[in-house]
Amino acid sequence: MTTRNQMMTTNSHHPKVSIVIPTLNAERFLGECLESVKDQHLFDYEVVIVDGGSEDGTIGIAESFSTVRVVRQRSKGLAGAWNEGVENAEGAFIAFLDSDDVLQPNTIAYHLGQLAQAPEKMASIGQVEFFLDQPGNIPVGFQPHLLDAPHLAYMPGCFLGRREVFDIFGLFETRWVILSDIVWFDRLKARPDLVATGDRVVLRKRVHGGNLSYTTASETPTYKRELLQYMREKVQAGRAAGHQRSGIDNAKKDG
Repeated sequence: MTTRNQMMTTNSHHPKVSIVIPTLNAERFLGECLESVKDQHLFDYEVVIVDGGSEDGTIGIAESFSTVRVVRQRSKGLAGAWNEGVENAEGAFIAFLDSDDVLQPNTIAYHLGQLAQAPEKMASIGQVEFFLDQPGNIPVGFQPHLLDAPHLAYMPGCFLGRREVFDIFGLFETRWVILSDIVWFDRLKARPDLVATGDRVVLRKRVHGGNLSYTTASETPTYKRELLQYMREKVQAGRAAGHQRSGIDNAKKDG
């Protein structure tokens, strides 16, 4: 019997790679972003744009690309957009991209190659290179040292994963206003047995005043409150796992 994943890999009506891009009034950068996807020279892919209610020319730009399918977001926030993108994606492999960023040439082929060489891995992670949208203009809250050199980054734009990775880690938790991607990728990072990493730059991340993750968000009370809450949960989970391990070890000794 042909499985759903086999169909998505072999049937041209079910693209092999789905690239999920959340948007909201993204007309300034979206064209360049989508061109970077088009330049990947993939034969079997789709772009799933999840739009949060844009009122500018975002939708028109998106629909001018034949490989793009626009989904009108029903949920709220980036976590909801990523989740709706995954749910609507038809590919056996899923990648994420922010609408103001650009993929490096052959990024998708690189990720697929990483996973082909390691069938036991569920995801591929590459390096990010930050660049200023306006040279010399560093937004308040951004850490300038990030511009010095590329680095391995567990973030949406540096990721490509098998669809099954979401069966293991679930979707992004919508209870977090800011931390949803940080939490998800932190859990992925904790499973190096499932991740293929490399030293190749796969993403150029644009730095400008509208960035959420690397500028204003990190300075807000919401971010600090969520980070503290997540750290508490990690500590509690670690203690629970320790108690469980101790109980198992004691049971073995008693046996």
